[in-house]
Amino acid sequence: MDVSYPGGGSSVVSGLFGKYKSIRETKVRIGGSIDIRYYLLRGFDRGTGGDTYSIFVSKFKDGDTLDCEFAPDISADQSEARRIYSILCRNTVTPCALFEVLEDLL
Repeated sequence: MDVSYPGGGSSVVSGLFGKYKSIRETKVRIGGSIDIRYYLLRGFDRGTGGDTYSIFVSKFKDGDTLDCEFAPDISADQSEARRIYSILCRNTVTPCALFEVLEDLL
């Protein structure tokens, strides 16, 4: 398994979810041509006036998207969101298992 950290900042994912900014991106290679990409996103909750954190996970084969899931507003606490994000990356959670795993973690 090959893990790389391309860095935070703006990304294609930020463009998909306009109110979010990517603050962490991780790519995990799970096979010769299959990658899982994880994005920790920060957004703003107008109701509370504070930040909220979300996670987007996508699975690619040879550069084509096979599957993706978006878990919005998983936490308002950045350290808790980073903890959950790290667990997902470390355990190579795929998009199809994202919500089941989040249910156990939250």
